[in-house]
Amino acid sequence: MNEAENLGPEEAKEPIWDEDYDDRSADTVFVPSDEVHFRVHSWQLKKKSGFATGMFEVASNDDPAQQPLQLDTSARVLRIFFDALFSSGKPVIDSSDQDADDLLGLADKFQSPAVKDKILDALVHSPLVGKDPKRYFFLAARMARPSLARRAAEQMNDPIEDWTAEDVNEAGGRYFLALLWSAMRQEMLGVHYHGPPRWVTDPWAKVGDSLDRHLR
Repeated sequence: MNEAENLGPEEAKEPIWDEDYDDRSADTVFVPSDEVHFRVHSWQLKKKSGFATGMFEVASNDDPAQQPLQLDTSARVLRIFFDALFSSGKPVIDSSDQDADDLLGLADKFQSPAVKDKILDALVHSPLVGKDPKRYFFLAARMARPSLARRAAEQMNDPIEDWTAEDVNEAGGRYFLALLWSAMRQEMLGVHYHGPPRWVTDPWAKVGDSLDRHLR
């Protein structure tokens, strides 16, 4: 018999519990990709999020860690999501675009339009918008969020003349036309000029009020 055969079964790895979501009386355990465990009450989930029992297998034995529910996101994102779900505070989303996408995905998965609204409202004030304004203008168009569209438009750098057909398609008809009407205006060239008015482009930082009028 070799040395390996003399070894007993490997001891179970002690789980790492989140500092804020570690209520031992809770009956549901979530485990994100980085394996930090979160304990929450299923009745709270159902009350706050329209959480469907059939969506996840809810643990019902004495040890909720026996049936952890795996989620393909990070502990940081799950913590922000649960904070938005269970408290009245506004979430802070400033780490990455992937975090923003994951949070919106969790809001859909948990059937929580109220949390989705919180996330989209929080993005209006997020520094992420300034790093990739076109991306968030497209998101605003998909989600019909004029405030986010305004913030994104005011942060843009590329002239609208440089937008590709793919960009226009991504923005959608209503939001792209609103942006076009807001960014471009006719400039009259004086009473002695008899040709057509010339189109000029205003700086992006000035389009906000006009965009609001076109989208609301």
